[in-house]
Amino acid sequence: MPSTEPTQALWTLVAVSVALFCVQIDYFAMNLALPRMASEFGTTATDLQWIISVYMLTLGAFMVPAGRIGDIYGRRRALLAGVALFGLASAACALAPSVTVLIVFRAVQGLGAALIFPVSISVLTNAFPAAKAGHAIGLAYGIAALGNASGPLVSGLLTDTVGWRWIF
Repeated sequence: MPSTEPTQALWTLVAVSVALFCVQIDYFAMNLALPRMASEFGTTATDLQWIISVYMLTLGAFMVPAGRIGDIYGRRRALLAGVALFGLASAACALAPSVTVLIVFRAVQGLGAALIFPVSISVLTNAFPAAKAGHAIGLAYGIAALGNASGPLVSGLLTDTVGWRWIF
């Protein structure tokens, strides 16, 4: 049943859009940071490919089960759990003392992202009247696409100025 409170629906749109943006930018920001990460950890950028791959593997592998979790426990709860898990894993990635720890928490980030993606559309559909839901979904995914496009730029700027850990 769509929400009749326009302010609440707008905040829902903002929250979902920011969550989707963070998930998208996180994946696309990693590539440019790998050489600096390799230098800090004393390895090669090729050896660090798991930092990128494990994120997408866990995201893809757990998207369907995460959607089912949203069906069972509520989509809003699943979305909030995904955002919390993704945020905590991001902080752990930024503080990771080794490549192994970083890879483990990138997998946890993928789990958080898997909880965010499948429920975001239904959360928006429930927040907006049917006539406006399509527009809200398009806007949220358009903002997420900005994460794709800005990931390399943001990564390059952060890596060259304050360090790769700030990407997270």
